[in-house]
This record gives sequence, C-alpha cells and structure tokens, in this order.
Amino acid sequence: MSAIVYISDGRLIELHRLMRHKEMNFWRLNANPNFTNFEEGDILFLMSKDKKDKRGSEKGIVGFGVARRFEKGAPSTMWERYKSFNGYNRQSDFYEALLKVSGKEELPKGISSIYLDKLQFFQDPVYLSDCGIDFRKYTESFIYLDERGKDAVKILEKSRNNLDLWSSEEFDYDIIEKMQILAVINGAYDLIKMDELIKDRYRSTNDMRSFLARHKNFKVIKNSLLEAYALSENNLTLALFKPFHQEKGKLTRIMLGQAALYKQLILTNYPFDLKISFVSGEGDKELEDLMNSI
Repeated sequence: MSAIVYISDGRLIELHRLMRHKEMNFWRLNANPNFTNFEEGDILFLMSKDKKDKRGSEKGIVGFGVARRFEKGAPSTMWERYKSFNGYNRQSDFYEALLKVSGKEELPKGISSIYLDKLQFFQDPVYLSDCGIDFRKYTESFIYLDERGKDAVKILEKSRNNLDLWSSEEFDYDIIEKMQILAVINGAYDLIKMDELIKDRYRSTNDMRSFLARHKNFKVIKNSLLEAYALSENNLTLALFKPFHQEKGKLTRIMLGQAALYKQLILTNYPFDLKISFVSGEGDKELEDLMNSI
C-alpha cells in the first residue's frame, strides 16, 4: 500500500464533505490516468489550497480516500458516469472548472480520474510539519510519500481523533494497521538487503513476474526482485525467491536466515497480533516447511 498527497480545490472537497459522499471521482487534466508505484488499494490524501486550510505558507490535508480504479474519458463521459461525485452539482459548473484549470477556451478532449472510496474528512486540517514531514518540498500538484509507508502512518495516526462526526462512524481502522504493517515490512527489507546477493538479475526479474502473474493477491516489497507479500486481515504471507539457482545447502541456510530476520523484525516493530507464514517463489515445498518451522 502506497500513498500520495494531491493538492486540490478546497471548495470541491467541501462539496463532497457536505453531501456526505463516501466516494469521489478525483479528476485530473492529464489524460494519462496512471501513476508510478500507485495502484488500486493505495491512499490519496487530499491537500487543500484554500486560505482557510492554510497555516502560514503550509497547506493542510483535509481528508483521504482509497484508490479503487483509474479511468480516462471525455468530460461529457465523466459527467454522465459520475454526476456530483465529480465535485459539482451541475454539469455547467464542472465544465467551467475544467476550463479554468486548463486556462483554455475549449474543453479538453480527455481527462483522467482516480475513483476513490472509503472517503474520510477531518474536522481540522492535518499539517505535514506536525507529523515531522518537511512540507516545503510539497510544491508540485502531487508528490509521493515515503515509500516505506512511515509518513502515511503518521498522517493517519494524526487523523484518528480528528474526523468529522459522520466520518468517524464508518472509519476503517484497518487502513492504519495496513500502513503500519507495510512500514515495518519495508523497514525490514531495508535492513536485510537480499537483492545484493542476486547473481542473475534478468532471471530474477522473470521469476518475479511469473509468480505475480499466477498470484494476483501478492505485491512486491518496494522494488525487490526477491520478496513479495500478501496481506489478509491479520495474516501476512511473505514469498521469498532464491537469489541464485545452485548450491542448495547454502541457499537453504541463506533463505532460512532471511525468513528468521523478517519474522523477528516485523513482530518486534508491529504492535498488534500478526500471523506470518512463508512461501517459496519457486514452489519449493521442502524449503517452505523449513521456513514455516522457524
């Protein structure tokens, strides 16, 4: 689970808040709907550029949603499909906003969108500086948060007791726990550094792609070619791949040590109950039994 902060019109966000929307179509002029390292299930934090949400020169985060799908289409298609979930009650207001943002006299032929659900709004803005994050680097329309998940966890923790009343009734606290788990997984990856042992990067890349094609519920740990994870409630499964394809005895010892380190680091740093199991990326059942006996 990754996260980005996106600067948006506070008036648009306020309409979603007042209409108590739990979903929104977050549109952009860019006709390409995709981000790098941002996909379904990831979090988009809404940063408002309105004066009332600023503190000095710092813009405030006023809510967030979970990405469900990425789309592109003509403005008319987006309006017919989503109506007020685009952030406007009337089609003419939606078109006027598109013209204003584009700075042109004609509507763009295509726009893109991120459809969000589990939308949550804050009573008061959350400021990055209060989370120990340098807000001065946030000058683009959007920016990725720390890919290890630590920054997103800080923002979510700040928002836990700062939700609109109607938002707090339906708040999915699993979001915070998932980001916490992701943060400790990525922290463990940074310490273990198994990728340094790879002898055949091309083959490792192909092994990972083949595994992910067969197991859609797994995601890569950061940019690793040797580790992936699947998370379901409080069950975490780590898929570990062999860094080279020979010397079975040596490989077994290396991967048992890798599994033991992951288990120790994750359970030490994650404060809640979590069941960890391991699978071999190559389907080595003997190795799996050994890793799961640790």
